[in-house]
Amino acid sequence: MIAYGEVILAFTIPATSDSASLTVPASVLDTVAGNDTDSIQLHPKSQRSVRVRWTEGGLPREQTFDLLPEPKHTPRALPDEWTPVP
Repeated sequence: MIAYGEVILAFTIPATSDSASLTVPASVLDTVAGNDTDSIQLHPKSQRSVRVRWTEGGLPREQTFDLLPEPKHTPRALPDEWTPVP
């Protein structure tokens, strides 16, 4: 989950190993934003931080971010059906 003030963005993907829920600051998106289409990897470093790895300009990058506390509310369940928006 990405938190920015009172707004939370939840991004869910199939996990290839043990699943985890991480809440990171929105600044992570600013840091990894770019033109590369390579994957962004989140590796829990401790209970309070996460190591983020990505590629920028063909060069590997890595930075550690502090995790945020888990949100106090539960995000809504995703809908069963999606409707395209024109």
